[in-house]
Amino acid sequence: EEVSSSAKAFTLCSVITSGLCSAAGPLMAAIKFRHIDAGNYAEVAENMDDAKRKYKELVPDKEEEEAIETTEDQLKTRHGARILLVMASMLYWGTAAAVYFSADVTCGQALPAWTYVLFAVVTVCTVGLELFTLRSLAGKPLGRVDNLAMVMAVGFGRMGQFDSFSDAAGARIMQACAAEDPEFFSWFSVWGHKFPLPTDLGTLMTVGVVLIIVFQLLPGLVLLIGNFQLPVAMKMNELTIVLAAMENH
Repeated sequence: EEVSSSAKAFTLCSVITSGLCSAAGPLMAAIKFRHIDAGNYAEVAENMDDAKRKYKELVPDKEEEEAIETTEDQLKTRHGARILLVMASMLYWGTAAAVYFSADVTCGQALPAWTYVLFAVVTVCTVGLELFTLRSLAGKPLGRVDNLAMVMAVGFGRMGQFDSFSDAAGARIMQACAAEDPEFFSWFSVWGHKFPLPTDLGTLMTVGVVLIIVFQLLPGLVLLIGNFQLPVAMKMNELTIVLAAMENH
């Protein structure tokens, strides 16, 4: 059966998004430390120490201590802000669940149009909830993000959400294909050599979905709702805008 052009495009976008998300961490680290090398590391460290000394001269110890405590604890103490982030996470994971359990998928054909509309609406809503959360922290160091960091946070966050969306949709597509011809989807070839899989690809994709639930969805929600290790919780739930604000400070 011929694969539709939209199905090919979706698969290509899914592969590219997964690759970009995997490269996001090293890329951000490389950008952040691009000016620090063996030749000027000592100079950078000296400048940082000088900046700290000047800051201490301008800010009394008591005010500095209070500012640090407020910055570290504001997300933990502001329950309304954290509730907004939990809502954003539930929308994000709920979309993937809706696609996995409700989409009527045919092997080699495009996903139903409502799945794309749902993803677009939800990803815009999660951006809005994150921005509203930061606005509620306005005036605090945690609530400010520079323009470049904001653009990258929004971009990588949408790619991360699309990655989860495509994982759920890809699993349903592969399950539909494997159901039609289990034997064909139970092996792969490299340079003409055939290698069997332990089971069909549909079953393997189901195992992959379970692993996402166990190692990302559940830990991310537990950390966020339990109110600890918030930077890890933000990344697991693709709340990259708030994570960028935390990192920026």
